[in-house]
Amino acid sequence: MKLLILNQYAPPAQAPTSRLVDELRAFLVHQGHTVWIVSERAEYRGHHARTGSRLLRELKALAVIMWGALLSKPRPDVILALSSPPCLLVAAALVASTRRIVLAQWAMDLYPDLAVALGELPPTGASGIFRTLMRWAYHRCAIIVALDDDMAAHLKRMYGVEAKIISPWAAADLTPEIIPPPTQSTGATLASQSWTWLYSGNLGRAHEWRPILLAQRELEDQALPIQLLFEGGGAMWMDAQRLADELELKNCRWCEYADEAQSLQTVVASNVVIATQRREARGLLWPSKLARIIPMRKPLIWIGPTDGAIANGIRDRPDTACFEPEQIPEIVAWIAASYKNPQTSINLDSTARTWMRQRVERCNDWELLLKNVASSRANTGPH
Repeated sequence: MKLLILNQYAPPAQAPTSRLVDELRAFLVHQGHTVWIVSERAEYRGHHARTGSRLLRELKALAVIMWGALLSKPRPDVILALSSPPCLLVAAALVASTRRIVLAQWAMDLYPDLAVALGELPPTGASGIFRTLMRWAYHRCAIIVALDDDMAAHLKRMYGVEAKIISPWAAADLTPEIIPPPTQSTGATLASQSWTWLYSGNLGRAHEWRPILLAQRELEDQALPIQLLFEGGGAMWMDAQRLADELELKNCRWCEYADEAQSLQTVVASNVVIATQRREARGLLWPSKLARIIPMRKPLIWIGPTDGAIANGIRDRPDTACFEPEQIPEIVAWIAASYKNPQTSINLDSTARTWMRQRVERCNDWELLLKNVASSRANTGPH
């Protein structure tokens, strides 16, 4: 099988999707397939541009990727398109139609639905045109893969398409041997100094952060020596820092993005890990950090929809709690109780074996799906 993967990011960019497509590529190549990636070759953790310049950047990325896909040789059997930049699937569908190639999608974020849900686009006008184009592109796909049941249900409800489900996996190079000592990671150093609940990764518009800060204010009012640590960045980073200043938080710390190994060391050094999602974003994206955290025996607090696929998937996990954003007293009580109760240490060797098993299983699932659609090469018309 010859597979062309289209995504905004590819190594050495540090985006989660960059890592996933490269690990899938490496797995399939090891299985004897020919796989290559066409990307914008941009850095993931750059500054956040104004809306106008962001639009130009996304259009440039689309043009670069589409041109690369049109000229790519050898001719692929399958094109696998991810979700970024927005409208990438539409560009991929045009290329697949022009070159009569089977099309597949790996849906990471659902656009324009996410932008509309977060209030970045109006529900009519340009977003209506966008949705019409996406509906055509979705129906052009031989296979669509979503990240959870909520995303698959949204695709069925909004676009009338069925989706398989393959969850993301943890990074292949996360092993106990490569984790640096805490002195090499600012986040791990801070986390090791006091009892810490940690928000690690992108603090984007789809994530809850206000309830975390309000809960930390109440914990400090109770004179509990609990530290709140943010490690990462994102569109809401500065807004969150401003609110922390307004709340006059004394035990709230901030440090920039770390690489995968150093970020994992911060997780290990912390006592509780935080994952969040705004209710409006349910089914429209999936927090990538969960692929790493869920298999670990690390206490986890989920702040977001408690009736969604993510909460349902982690609710029975030990030392895990799920709360709606407005349940701040309950969040405070759970963190305070976690502080007072001893916790089991993490067995990283066992966790690493689970990460590896999940990665192999999910890459195997991908190989089976892609080989099946590759065999249907003549099926390039609308579904």
